[in-house]
Amino acid sequence: MSYIIEILVKTLRNKELDHHEKTFLDDWKRQSDNNATIYKKLEKYWDHKLKVRKDTKEDVWNKLELFMDKETSIEKKTSRKIHFNKLYYVAASVLLVLFFFYYQEKQDINPKESPIAEVSYITRENQKGEKRNITLSDGTFIKLNAESKLKFPDKFSGNTREVYLTGEAFFDVKKDTSSPFIIHTKDISTVVKGTSFNIRAFEDDQLITVSVVTGLVELESHDSVMVSLKPHEEAIVNVIDNNVKKESFELEEISWRDNILCFKDQHLGEIITTLERWYGVEFILEDENVKMKNGFSGTFKNESLREVMENLSFAGHFKFRIEKDKIYIN
Repeated sequence: MSYIIEILVKTLRNKELDHHEKTFLDDWKRQSDNNATIYKKLEKYWDHKLKVRKDTKEDVWNKLELFMDKETSIEKKTSRKIHFNKLYYVAASVLLVLFFFYYQEKQDINPKESPIAEVSYITRENQKGEKRNITLSDGTFIKLNAESKLKFPDKFSGNTREVYLTGEAFFDVKKDTSSPFIIHTKDISTVVKGTSFNIRAFEDDQLITVSVVTGLVELESHDSVMVSLKPHEEAIVNVIDNNVKKESFELEEISWRDNILCFKDQHLGEIITTLERWYGVEFILEDENVKMKNGFSGTFKNESLREVMENLSFAGHFKFRIEKDKIYIN
């Protein structure tokens, strides 16, 4: 395995391969679909211009993890033939090569340089029905929504403040013009210096939504600015094709941060997903004909699941029953 890693690293670094190495690489790619997939993903990942010279090992891991999450999510939507173990094998192999390259690159830059101190990361993950408040070392306040995960350093260092989000969170970032605050979500980075905004980027969602309350926010992809946002503006990014839609929004649309459940012209499927996360329950649709074609709008504050369901069932002309943590709709 080490020989093929050396060849892959040389290829990524645009170093010329001799005849034997070229033959070995071609044979290796033809040996299995896994090998061919690894090679394609390496090329695609390297095109994202990951700046390994400036990153710690943990940064490399985090960015690869987000990239693989996006790839896995896309492949789930486009093909159900890909087995999880295969994707895991690909991710592990890509990671191995990247770490090998990282160490070799560090050695090439300064062989006598002492090792960089490792950054200690903290992960906070909420299950369905959970929310929590988090205060970072710089004073930044974050409210993490249900079924969401945030990874952040125990103490910021260097010229940037970087965190990694899967799910939804509201950020009130401590202002520091000399140290931009960067939130990595899948293949999109949100860059600010001191502002408040909401990010919605659940793992299985095709869309990432960034909604700005105060200050200015930039969305980046592959080190290029996609869109800039002012207060009361939001960007909706399709992670499949990176298409961006910019529009205005109402603050009540992100009122979850104040423990207010708000729906605006939403259909039953969207409502069910939100309620499952909010209350930590499971919905079972016994009648596929039950739909809310015209959408539903409503606001609920500190109301029980039963109270919410009574309003929804009246508006949607359906019946429901609650059995422990399962809600049946018919």
